[in-house]
Amino acid sequence: MSPKRTTPQFSYGLIVGIVLFLFSAVGCTGQNETIAANATQATTLTATLVPASSTPTASTTPTLTTTVTPLPTLTPTLTATPTPSPSPTSTPTPLPTLTPLPTIPPEHRGQAYADLMSNNRGCELPCWWGFEMGVTSLDEVRQFYTAFDAHISERQIFDPYVVARHWISELAIVFIDPQIGNGNQVRHTFVAQYGIVLEAEIEVGRYPAYQIEAILQRLGQPSGVWMWTIPESYEGILPARFRLYFPEEGVFVVFGTGGIRIDEAVHVCFGEEGTAVHLWNPVIWDPDGVKGIVDRSDQSGSAFRLEGYPINEVSNWDVEQFYTILSNPSHTECLETPASLWPGP
Repeated sequence: MSPKRTTPQFSYGLIVGIVLFLFSAVGCTGQNETIAANATQATTLTATLVPASSTPTASTTPTLTTTVTPLPTLTPTLTATPTPSPSPTSTPTPLPTLTPLPTIPPEHRGQAYADLMSNNRGCELPCWWGFEMGVTSLDEVRQFYTAFDAHISERQIFDPYVVARHWISELAIVFIDPQIGNGNQVRHTFVAQYGIVLEAEIEVGRYPAYQIEAILQRLGQPSGVWMWTIPESYEGILPARFRLYFPEEGVFVVFGTGGIRIDEAVHVCFGEEGTAVHLWNPVIWDPDGVKGIVDRSDQSGSAFRLEGYPINEVSNWDVEQFYTILSNPSHTECLETPASLWPGP
């Protein structure tokens, strides 16, 4: 709807009101000044009394006419359109590019890596090596990993949950774990929006700080635990994987270990495990705390696809027992699951 235009008609009512006031003032004060003179002094618009006939008489009623001074014509001028502030659909100001750090000599990388895996640069999960989800820039991550002579690649990724998809990028970092003598590579992946890290997916390996007992002692009881296995050994291996969900902390953990077949059940006794973690800022991804393990796994990387079933449905433990037993480093109990529940490899 167009805004209502204001017309000059208000001026006529203003003049009539002023004149009537002047007539009243003359009657009350007995002053002999003429109405026309008073009206002229009372307004910037010109008011003239015109006689009703060429021969005025005492009974002639004067007629008021107004001459309105036209307003000046306004010529529209062009004004500059202000530049909008960055929004999820606008291009933000690029972050500065940081200078790569000096490469750590190969003979010192093992100790540097071990220190990072043990102290996490002084921060707690979901912070990783000092990188805070939702705070740290992707350039800071890139700068830090260059010191390990890592192979770093970046790509734009599709995220159906974000409107400005082209501002979502993934930084993949592949390098040799200095603590592993066979030359196996590890992969650390960071997902960012507008150059700010939102999530990380880290292959942790077998470091003591990320074994299942240590994780449970640090993060407490998970809200959900899922497991997957096979009914019997395949090529000498009977794998078992467990997925632990810590929504309030912003941590999703995958443990890989081995089991053994005893009679009609698979027994898992939790020796040394290989670990991967998915990290995010829960205030950004799930501020209401209502999303479960299925929601999280659906939006995670390939290592976090939800395999298997809730632990209480397929084993002799529930989530509370899982936490109570395994958070004790000296535990001796083993989890059991019926072999008939699991399809073959």
